[in-house]
Amino acid sequence: MATLPIRAVCGWLAALSLLMSPAQAEVSADRLKITYIQNFLSLVRWGDIGMPGELHLCTFPDSRLGSQILETLHHKTVAGQLVIGQSIATNNLQLTGCHVMFIPESMAPYAPGLLARASTYPLLTISDMPSFVDQGGMIGFVIDQDKLRFEINQQAAARHNLRISAKLLELARRVIQ
Repeated sequence: MATLPIRAVCGWLAALSLLMSPAQAEVSADRLKITYIQNFLSLVRWGDIGMPGELHLCTFPDSRLGSQILETLHHKTVAGQLVIGQSIATNNLQLTGCHVMFIPESMAPYAPGLLARASTYPLLTISDMPSFVDQGGMIGFVIDQDKLRFEINQQAAARHNLRISAKLLELARRVIQ
């Protein structure tokens, strides 16, 4: 299945959001984040292996966005890799086998501990909480002039032996080197 270019998807959803109520716009923003995440997965390489055979995407299902990510991306194919959605819980944080961890904004109080725990794994971290990349996360969603954008902490990714494509770095609003 072909992946749409990020810019094309963003333009289409931005135009559609003008016709929506605030509740519909919130759902649309979640869908856009999920589309971004799907594209991020195809533009990151994990150390010497490149792309793992299966991509295990771990998140917290008790948040609306976390459950939507699991529901939408579980068993999807991204860049020829099967995505396996995996639920995680703060009281029993099992990250073994995870390649990607999405931390929803509702988990912001736990972010420092989650990032510290993730630091021992080659794990791509993504979040929609404010200042995520400044806290050591790798890809963080931001709102810039009413548009959903993202920032990248390439330094954090490199520490975990993850390579983010030049194409994705070019599209980021800000990159921490």
